[in-house]
Amino acid sequence: MNIDKIYIACSKRDFYFARLCIASIRYWNIELPIELIIDYAWGDINTTYLEQHWGVKRFNTAYKIFTESYSKLEPLFENSGKRIFTMDADIVLLGNMIPALEKIDAGFICQKIYVPENDSDLNKWWFNIKKLQSWDNDYWYPGYIFYAGQLVTNEGIFCREDFKNILEFGNPPTLIQPEIFL
Repeated sequence: MNIDKIYIACSKRDFYFARLCIASIRYWNIELPIELIIDYAWGDINTTYLEQHWGVKRFNTAYKIFTESYSKLEPLFENSGKRIFTMDADIVLLGNMIPALEKIDAGFICQKIYVPENDSDLNKWWFNIKKLQSWDNDYWYPGYIFYAGQLVTNEGIFCREDFKNILEFGNPPTLIQPEIFL
């Protein structure tokens, strides 16, 4: 399953990391198209050099301010069906991992983190399990969460409607249930 495009989420605060991330991708001769999902919450960034010399483009989205990791949802709403690799700007590739990822026949590849249900960090950074179970009686905690710093998936697997009870999309998106989803 070929990866068709790479998206990198960045803002003015971590743009220096994004340049290293892009350089590491191009160092391994990865010629895949790269698009930057820019969070304008802290201002615009000058991408001219990256566009001219590294073949990078800006991802076009109606929303421009995210202030959180919500920007990485945007490509998942595209309807092209392309297989994509979405990553945070602070990731550097130490090898060409694209061929290994392309061998995995899965619709969603992410890092699974095993965290006990009573772990204070889980209930501090991701979601409050007790409140989540009260809100959704069918929810059961599987014993892990996933890290969204890097994902391989297909565009168009979600639509904004899938998040209607969790996020209100705007500039920036806001949590509807901030006492549950942290």
